[in-house]
Amino acid sequence: MDRMTEWTNERTLTWTKRADMGSILVRLAAYEETGLTPAEAAKLAKERRELDAAISRLPVVDRLPKEDYDPAEDAIWEAHLELAKYREAEREGRIVVLPCKVGDIAYTYREYGNQKAIEEHEITGFDFRGGDSKYYSGWSVHAKGCNVGPRIRDLGKTWALTRKEAEAALTERMEKDV
Repeated sequence: MDRMTEWTNERTLTWTKRADMGSILVRLAAYEETGLTPAEAAKLAKERRELDAAISRLPVVDRLPKEDYDPAEDAIWEAHLELAKYREAEREGRIVVLPCKVGDIAYTYREYGNQKAIEEHEITGFDFRGGDSKYYSGWSVHAKGCNVGPRIRDLGKTWALTRKEAEAALTERMEKDV
């Protein structure tokens, strides 16, 4: 879209020589019909540029587009379909949000006789153990140097994701023992 106006300095706005007042008013009316504020219009324009850039990186489609084809419509539709799959999986209880990822560091607090210590472990994986056993069932974390990985439901009880959280839990546990 060609601009019909230009800033001559910070305070002066003029229209270009190729634009007449009638054309400017028609464009202004079209803008006002959108009901958007200038900030909302600018945000929308930015989002459109970002979407166009993302679409340009997609693989070429093996079909000829219609004359009025808008590639953004396909990308948006695909995103909606993908989101619908996740929402359905969530409703069905098939989505698990893990508290950390492989490679993160976890901290366990262990007791060795009278000594209590915080140990650092690298997360190497996760698994789910079903069954009736209250102790063994549920999601578990696998960590280097940890014979029995902590259960996710015990986050904050026997393990933590930061040293500070682990130290606070260990201090609390020691105060209970006194």
